[in-house]
Amino acid sequence: DISFAPEGMRCGVRTKKRRYEDLYIPLMGAHQCRNLALAVAAAEDMAGEAFCGTEDDIRALRKALSGLFWYGRLSVIRKDPILMVDCCINRVSAAAALETVCELGLTDVTFILAVPDDKDYEGVARAVAEKGHRIVLTKVANPHYRFEGIQLERLKEAGLSCEYVPDLKTAINGTSGHVVVLGTTDMLKEIKRMDRRM
Repeated sequence: DISFAPEGMRCGVRTKKRRYEDLYIPLMGAHQCRNLALAVAAAEDMAGEAFCGTEDDIRALRKALSGLFWYGRLSVIRKDPILMVDCCINRVSAAAALETVCELGLTDVTFILAVPDDKDYEGVARAVAEKGHRIVLTKVANPHYRFEGIQLERLKEAGLSCEYVPDLKTAINGTSGHVVVLGTTDMLKEIKRMDRRM
């Protein structure tokens, strides 16, 4: 039992020792609930007999979980409309981001892709395009990452509808409605700088 909200996830976890009802984690994605279940089971095993599963133990667990934050892992940095960012450079990661967007019931989402040429930009674009979302290609300022302008042409040759905006800030600010930005870790640095001014 998993529920999605822009603030995070709620789920139940069953281990060998007990069931934990309605745990909240301020992280997005069903995979984070699976990670939570593994972490709780591992913590119980490591604690051994010292873990009793008392109400105090469960309160301590809930408090610890409420403080979790992992910037760049389906992080919602604006709620109305949604602006979500994720370090995503391949099709598998894009599928997880897309699942979360669908579970949140978001429609008319613009996906801004800042995926370098040597990563799976086509796989990311194909995953997003399967749901008919708008795709905007952009790049990050760090010259270490290669963005040589080939993506737009190659994706259009592959039959994908997309557009190109030369910098991340313009791409985000020029978009209305819900926005999900997928790309490199350097994309996160740029968005953090912008986030302070949003």
